[in-house]
Amino acid sequence: MSDLGDQAGTQLSAELSALDVAARRALAALAFVGRAPVASETLGEVSGVVDVRPVVAELERRQLIIQEPGDRVSVAPAVQGRLKRLLVTDEVVDAVIRGLIRRAEDGRLDPGDIGAVDEATRVASETGRWPELLRLAQAAEPTLAATQRVDEWARIVERRLEAARALGDEPAAVHARQELDRLAGMSAPTRVMTGRSEAARPVPEGRQTNWPLVVLAGVALAALGVGIGYLIGDQTAETTTITERSPAVTNVVTETGEATTVQETVTTTQTETETVTETETVTVTTPRR
Repeated sequence: MSDLGDQAGTQLSAELSALDVAARRALAALAFVGRAPVASETLGEVSGVVDVRPVVAELERRQLIIQEPGDRVSVAPAVQGRLKRLLVTDEVVDAVIRGLIRRAEDGRLDPGDIGAVDEATRVASETGRWPELLRLAQAAEPTLAATQRVDEWARIVERRLEAARALGDEPAAVHARQELDRLAGMSAPTRVMTGRSEAARPVPEGRQTNWPLVVLAGVALAALGVGIGYLIGDQTAETTTITERSPAVTNVVTETGEATTVQETVTTTQTETETVTETETVTVTTPRR
């Protein structure tokens, strides 16, 4: 395994020795941002290479970088770690951060370069480059808002807040905190049901209880002498109980000579102090004696 590593290292050293200054600068810039893809135009600006396309073609031929969709390039994963150790210096870091700041402040930051901004702000945070970090994070905000890449956006704003605090810039810190609160809201589900049980949800329209029919049915069953109790509840946890009833019948007989009128008053009682009274009048005609 060690022999294979030594062989790969020797081959990489040979490839690097064959590169001209422009190619080495471009490769160092890509190694700094790691796996984040960078637009070819952005790579030319942050590395100081005027005509970057021939450089990109050469680095790809040597299998040091790979092409990404949308005219973007990134360092080859197999050599990423070694290239970072060999090529990335403080000078390279400063050059890349300055180039990203220029593009962001001029409104030329490519949405596909957000990954490079994320990595640049991470390194700036780790190395204490607070002014550069704050400036880059603030300038990149419109592009971040347009891409809606909330995870990277939140990480960059957190570093912006860190830089603002380190610099004692309270207005910038307040703005960063407000931005983080807003991003937290964007990440949450649009509807959160908390503290509501099934019983608290509205009853669907087609499932509501028809109470008049329930009462009439209870009266009819009571009149037939069927001792059945009803416990009827809807989903709003408001329960009305119809108790077992025994009809109280009052007969009033009135004789008029020609006919006899029998008036029956049937009284039934429902819980919750509701009383339903039905009066039925029956006229019976009898021959006059």
